[in-house]
Amino acid sequence: MTAEFSSDNWAVEATVTWLGSLYYSPQFHHAAAIAQAGADIIAIDATPRVRPNGETLDLLVRQIHDRLSKPVLADVDSLAAGTNAARAGADAIATTLYGYTNKPNIFLLQGLNFSANSSAI
Repeated sequence: MTAEFSSDNWAVEATVTWLGSLYYSPQFHHAAAIAQAGADIIAIDATPRVRPNGETLDLLVRQIHDRLSKPVLADVDSLAAGTNAARAGADAIATTLYGYTNKPNIFLLQGLNFSANSSAI
């Protein structure tokens, strides 16, 4: 599956959780604020870390689609996270979070493009 986005307006909201971890757009209210500011695409942290207040990736993606009518760019740190994000309904997958802790890995991109129903960028 190939996803095409013709917008330059995408955004994230970085936040520090109660556990002291930095996430971006970890909860629906963050996504709603980003959409209200004019973003056409909502980028979210799609790593498997625990989200505040028990929100899940599946719920967040569904709410962004259903309540905001926006596509979701899921940023991941591994093939497993990318596959999970695709299963949750993400429209595209980015590997930026992988790059914060590891060297760029072309095999991760190849694996995501092969195993996910989303485009890896």
